[in-house]
Amino acid sequence: MKVLVLGFGNATGRFNPPSTHCENFISRNMGEYEIITFGYNEGVDVIIHPEDDFKTVLEQLPQGWMPDYCLLWLAEWNLLPRGIECAPFPTVAWLPDWDYNVPYTKTCAESVDLIISHGEPDSKAIRTFTGINNAVAFHAVGVMQEYFAVTPKKIKNRKFDVLYTTWIDDAIQPGRSAWIRKLCSLSDRYTVHIDKNLNYPEYIALLRDSKLVLSYNRHGSIAVRVADAGAQGAVVLDPGEEIKQYFTPNEEYIPITVNDFAEQIERYLKNEKTLQKMADKFYKKVTENYEAGKRFIEMLRFAEKCLKNKISERRFNLYTEGDKCMRRGENYYYAYFSGAPGVFFSNPGSRLLKLSAEEFKKALAIKSAPRCLMNLAMVKSAFDFLFHKEEILKNKAKEIIPLFEKIISLYPSYAMAYFHMGIVHFRVGNYQEALHTFSEALRIIKNECSDFDSWCLQSREYNLFNSLLRSPLNANLISLCGGQDENAEMNIRKLYQSIILYLIATIEEENRSIHKGLKACLESYNLYSESGVIAWKAAGLLANLSFKDESILLYKRAINLLPLSVDLRIVYIKLLYAYEKDNELVQELKDAFKITKTVIALREKAKELKTLFASFKRFNSDSCYSQYDTKELLLDSWVETLFFCLRANPKDINLVLRIVEIWNELGKTDKVVELMDNYTANYFNKYDLDHAVQARLADIYDNLTKRVDTDSKIFVEKLSELKNCFAATPRT
Repeated sequence: MKVLVLGFGNATGRFNPPSTHCENFISRNMGEYEIITFGYNEGVDVIIHPEDDFKTVLEQLPQGWMPDYCLLWLAEWNLLPRGIECAPFPTVAWLPDWDYNVPYTKTCAESVDLIISHGEPDSKAIRTFTGINNAVAFHAVGVMQEYFAVTPKKIKNRKFDVLYTTWIDDAIQPGRSAWIRKLCSLSDRYTVHIDKNLNYPEYIALLRDSKLVLSYNRHGSIAVRVADAGAQGAVVLDPGEEIKQYFTPNEEYIPITVNDFAEQIERYLKNEKTLQKMADKFYKKVTENYEAGKRFIEMLRFAEKCLKNKISERRFNLYTEGDKCMRRGENYYYAYFSGAPGVFFSNPGSRLLKLSAEEFKKALAIKSAPRCLMNLAMVKSAFDFLFHKEEILKNKAKEIIPLFEKIISLYPSYAMAYFHMGIVHFRVGNYQEALHTFSEALRIIKNECSDFDSWCLQSREYNLFNSLLRSPLNANLISLCGGQDENAEMNIRKLYQSIILYLIATIEEENRSIHKGLKACLESYNLYSESGVIAWKAAGLLANLSFKDESILLYKRAINLLPLSVDLRIVYIKLLYAYEKDNELVQELKDAFKITKTVIALREKAKELKTLFASFKRFNSDSCYSQYDTKELLLDSWVETLFFCLRANPKDINLVLRIVEIWNELGKTDKVVELMDNYTANYFNKYDLDHAVQARLADIYDNLTKRVDTDSKIFVEKLSELKNCFAATPRT
């Protein structure tokens, strides 16, 4: 049996983790299989260029050598070979991270005969949203023989009670963050170690010194690194269902749920004898059945079995030539970002983006369409921001904006042209143009009959877009395509509206219209309440404008959504101190310190937390000579923001009243008198004010009268004390 395998060659990403990349352990002849690799980097048997057709691979194969099928390994991190849909033999794609770029996965599913995923939850989702019955489940990852622990360290001699290693991103991977937060809550009872995505030898060293290892997959499938833990004699904690297909719960691994994870951890850590027995059994199964090469051969056999008597469903071949060019253009674009230039593609430079643009131009030459024009503009925008950012900022994107304006002139109801043109205006600081464009985008998107395109290219080079929109957009695209949710398109419309309003709020702040900014931000949050980033911004604006209870509620919401953001927690702790909510403050500090103690990547934040606590005068009697404490600094920062807005809107009585409110709290009576004197001298007209504002002004006058009287008495008393003190001091 002959198998042609798409690989990564000598790309650096191939070596971490090495067990995930089949090229690290396969050979030309493995059991009944003869294997030849191909790809875009040095180190494969057949090298091709990104623009080459798949026929180029066939032309370079040894004479007479024709594969029985082709395997595209880790296809979502590579580039789908151009023309693979015309392969004269069956094709298989292994897609463990299929949901990172949903449009790319959809094209892949339509181009090959079989997709293999981590587990049945993944395969079911792929079948649903692609509408093609060609996705199956097989856990393909094992451990390379050289990384098996020869004699695993006994559980009782291991340093760490619980280990978890991963990259952290609250916005893109909220499930991971939720589990990390739970583990942090146990750090005062157990030795919990949460590390970043380490190089493989460092990772293996930690596994060999850990008793329990958390494994998590966002869809409930078995994670790729389960076998790694077993090979080092550690025991896995796993909340998924799919792992039961491979290992026996409570005998070879520990099943956990959101509600019982703490009890399960305590149960097994208290009984080392039982835990050691489980570790031994787990280690035995992994070493006997999950050696990487052996597992790979099992997957080849599984694929071969699935391909037998299978009728090809390569839907890609049914597309028009124009549509094919469109999809190839999308493939090149997403491959540039997914393939991590310099990691999975050795020397792509900007070539993949240029190829993407070429395909869209070919599609346009066949037939003009708004999405094709839109995608071409998006590629141009991404290319310039990536490779010519300084020039783009300097000339205010004068070469990019006309591309979007052309689309709008041809297709005035095409919502995405307005949205992405507004994004470009915003990024280069054309705020007035951005406001106008975003207003038009909102008007069009709200119209359910407008031309709204959920599938045009995503702004993958823009970090704000990735943190706000990427994950929920992909999830809704799956629902939209699979027909699972009749409201999916409306949900996507609301997502885009929310992002637009968030950016409008940011612009209004820059324009010193803070009340308008708050209004837009709250509208944004109401449309997309699952965004911690939006909740954080709205909470800050509410606090600045004296909405105390509302700001606290939204800060709590933001922390639940962004549980590992220590910066957010620091802002909230300062607010609690200013509001004198000391019990809540102490608990938040404890939680923040637990996170910085447990999560290695966040340990540097511990020093910042200690400095913050030291600045709290109420808690530190030795800080009596400090010029400011945290409350004063926070309130002063609010006043600075409010004055920034007041200078642009000097007649805004609400800004004046809020500044007075803060200064009264700080005891700055002289400042209040000065501000009110300036306002009344220049802008006061009681007939322009509603009764509520007039009442507040009357309260300010009464308050000032009392405060001046009180301050006067206090100063007289203090001066009297000083006089007595100084009178007793001999003059020189």
